[in-house]
Amino acid sequence: MANEEINILVIGKGGREADMGKGMSESPMGDQVWMAPGNGDSPSYSKTTDVGIDYPHCRKFISFLKEKDIGLVVTGSETDLVKGIADRVRMHGIDCMGMGGGAAEFEGNKAFASDFRDARGIPQPGFEIFDSGDMEKNVEAAKEYGIKRFENGAKGLVPKFAGLAGGKGAIVTRNLQEYMKALKSMPGFVKGGMTSLVVENFEQGVEVSVTVLVQDPSTYKILSYAQDYKPIGEGDIGPNTGGMGAVTLDLSADLSSMIEDQIIRPTIAGAHKIYRPMTGGILYVGLMITPDGKPKVLEYNVRMGDPEGPVIRRRVTSDWAELMYCLARGNLDDATYTTTDAHSALVVMAAKGYPGTYTDSEGALITGIEDARAIPGVTVNIAGTTHKDIWRVEGSRNIHVIGTAATQLEALKKAYQGVAKIESEGLIYRRDIGCNLEKIAELNAK
Repeated sequence: MANEEINILVIGKGGREADMGKGMSESPMGDQVWMAPGNGDSPSYSKTTDVGIDYPHCRKFISFLKEKDIGLVVTGSETDLVKGIADRVRMHGIDCMGMGGGAAEFEGNKAFASDFRDARGIPQPGFEIFDSGDMEKNVEAAKEYGIKRFENGAKGLVPKFAGLAGGKGAIVTRNLQEYMKALKSMPGFVKGGMTSLVVENFEQGVEVSVTVLVQDPSTYKILSYAQDYKPIGEGDIGPNTGGMGAVTLDLSADLSSMIEDQIIRPTIAGAHKIYRPMTGGILYVGLMITPDGKPKVLEYNVRMGDPEGPVIRRRVTSDWAELMYCLARGNLDDATYTTTDAHSALVVMAAKGYPGTYTDSEGALITGIEDARAIPGVTVNIAGTTHKDIWRVEGSRNIHVIGTAATQLEALKKAYQGVAKIESEGLIYRRDIGCNLEKIAELNAK
């Protein structure tokens, strides 16, 4: 399999897609690697195209794939998966690593996912769904619900927009004032007619994410665990973002078995039984590990996480292109699969003002990227950054700085050494990624 050469196209332009594109370009299988559309750094490791995806029929996009003899399409974006890009590509006999549109509903509709877990007995926080079809009515009903819950002693509630919201549609609130403010923001997320809200009970504990390659209900590989840091502020305060950093984790055998038996296996099997099979793609599960060591599902995604994806990928030492190709073709067991005990840590450098308005940061000069890349054990992935003659801020999350070393603390040190080399008045970052790793050690000891 590794001796076969194919042309590969990676859909997307962010740090997650950049990391996958680099992984493909390092493989002997990657004859030509294309990024669609890619970003300012993509020409250093791939070809780029602005072909775009002409939904719903994607005729121009499919014509491009055939013209360039693309043998594997790799999807990064949840938006494209929900729109059914994997189904369209496969319809034309082209292999695609990505869940089909039916499975993508597990990410694209949080109300559906909550109902699914409830029906299948998969552990999750208690929840209430508001889905009248009218956002204003849903918000009003959610307000009444929240008032009663807080009056009855609720320690917190988490209102969630049921559709895609770039990781920002779930807001942790600890009191009624915060809850009302969060509900006021929900209409701003409405896209594609989605108006449903989910309100979950707030759960104490440690967030952990797990990434799984899924071929079919009986064949899957759990890649690794990671800890994601979503809030913008140090100490995990402030509004949620798409993710400000991540660290790889090792969980105890008992906790890992509990996650697989109670969550991963029944999720994959249950999806198959309701005719939304999770096949040929990646399942990401966001978990809360409660203080008593019990895992509960907070969210499903059907693609690599961002920023968890790049740190998890570094624990896989086998050929990434071969692994994705075998997954797409239904031959996952044929892929060589090797891993490392080394850890990776990632720090996101985002535009100042993110996740709110960051237009004042657009165009700000960035220096030091190559100096950071020169540090052994440090990788810099470009996300929303432009590069013509010089690097400048563009978009929200601009740069991933990744450190890899024998331990988590050493990996974090490497990552921050890289961050220290990069300077820009338009970028911010959290200085406390990895701040609660001791809680994982405590859970592993239970």
